[in-house]
Amino acid sequence: MTFKVVVRRNELPPINNATGGYRVRFRIVSADRNRTSAWVATSLTPLTARTRNLGLGMVAKVDKTTNPSSITATWDYDPDTKDEYDVYVAYDTDQWEFKGRTAMLTYTWLAPTGKSTAKIEIKSPSYPVGEWSELPPPLYTTSVSLV
Repeated sequence: MTFKVVVRRNELPPINNATGGYRVRFRIVSADRNRTSAWVATSLTPLTARTRNLGLGMVAKVDKTTNPSSITATWDYDPDTKDEYDVYVAYDTDQWEFKGRTAMLTYTWLAPTGKSTAKIEIKSPSYPVGEWSELPPPLYTTSVSLV
């Protein structure tokens, strides 16, 4: 038997801007409430494309515990964009490059070694992926230090 649990937005705590998602844990209770499971370990639930705009804007963080480091960008839902976003990045003074397309509101990739900063832009998808000058203006933009 499968049950779907829906948590209303007004029942959620404020968004964690450092992680771009919610830290959640849960336990299962039997229908007759006689049995209860142990609590599941706390996990990070990232925002999805169906999340409403929470005023987050865009947050980028670097995880230096991995080798090479990884960069995670998280941004708000944009009602004018369908369900996909294009991610672009420019390291130091390098040219902008297309990192990928995602339906999620978060994107993670490995940072190159020897670079000190990353500028990140989230754009509406373009078909095909065009030259930088031909792309729509960014929905969100930020930069992050890699050192």
